[in-house]
Amino acid sequence: MNQFSLKLIQLSFFLLFPFLLYAQPFDLGYTNLSLTDTSRNNRTVDVEVYYPAALGGGGLDVQVAFNNVPLIVLGHGFVMGIDAYANIVDALTPNGYAVALVDTETGISPDHTDFGNDLSFTVDAVMELGGIFTGKFGPKAALMGHSMGGGSSFLVAQSANVDILVAFAPADTNPSAITAAASITKPVLIFGGEDDCVAGIADHQQPMYDALPNTNCKTLITVLGGSHCKFANNNLACSTGEVFCSGSLSRTDQHAILNSLLLPYLDSFLKGATNAWSTFTTLLTTETRITAQNTCAITALNETVNNAIPVQIYPNPVTRQVTIETTNIEFQTIELFDYQGRLVLQQNKITDNNVIQINLSSMSSGLYLLKLTTEEGVVSKKIVKQ
Repeated sequence: MNQFSLKLIQLSFFLLFPFLLYAQPFDLGYTNLSLTDTSRNNRTVDVEVYYPAALGGGGLDVQVAFNNVPLIVLGHGFVMGIDAYANIVDALTPNGYAVALVDTETGISPDHTDFGNDLSFTVDAVMELGGIFTGKFGPKAALMGHSMGGGSSFLVAQSANVDILVAFAPADTNPSAITAAASITKPVLIFGGEDDCVAGIADHQQPMYDALPNTNCKTLITVLGGSHCKFANNNLACSTGEVFCSGSLSRTDQHAILNSLLLPYLDSFLKGATNAWSTFTTLLTTETRITAQNTCAITALNETVNNAIPVQIYPNPVTRQVTIETTNIEFQTIELFDYQGRLVLQQNKITDNNVIQINLSSMSSGLYLLKLTTEEGVVSKKIVKQ
């Protein structure tokens, strides 16, 4: 059998079973872009995009492996070149992600607002590329950033066309990323290094995490012995800033910890991968080289959520008894989770499926997630207990 025939067989196989594409270790394709944002006085945004290449090998402007590759747009740290993030590209692209490195605001007086807007603009611009890239990237996407890039991502995360935000040692910005966090309703994952003296957890990542009251999923991971700069590859500008506080953990180990947690998190939110969320949450408690704060009202991201099912919940906010009312829908289970993701109430074998009343008088005040399982899918509703 010749090579051409073999490739046709391989291509036909993946067309028949496209879900297997996500599991392949892809070669690296890349393209260099000079984008123009016409909404900001024709501002130029230079971007390098790395993506899983189609069968036949990687290289410049080769075909993309499949349609709708999940897109990651990454912002660099202060005076750090985008080449410092080859470790992120190497971790994500072979696993079926496209990574766009935004190469703007590289000087000693960066404008954080412009940088954040560059990141947001890049998401849409890359998704809308034509030619061989038509329909290849998105719609699932994430903003990602390190240090200054992490803080700048906070500034635009809510308005950007992304599903989640991931930040490595994000530093507060001007305007404040901490203040911007209050408006974010999307899932947020933050990594910090225990020994970071450039943008330490207490003054940067912890306040950002604490300022996220409106998201139903936020996680702050502290890498024990980790430093600020070792989330990226070795970079002289960054390393100079932490010459006396480079952490006890090696760069190799810090990358390994980062990748082990980052991949299942992305796989869960951007690919809907089975068991990815449970893998992530298990690592939060079993990985001995981290500590974690995790407030996620998520139990199974791969269930079929159908919030179009007509359900009325009242009163909401509630002080004592909440009523759940529907028509012609059979509830199989009713579960209530607090915003630590803990199951606090469960009802099975529900006999009256039209009007159900639950007494919440013994529950603490706060935000809860009500999960209603039906034969038509899962309905999830937020309840405020006063």
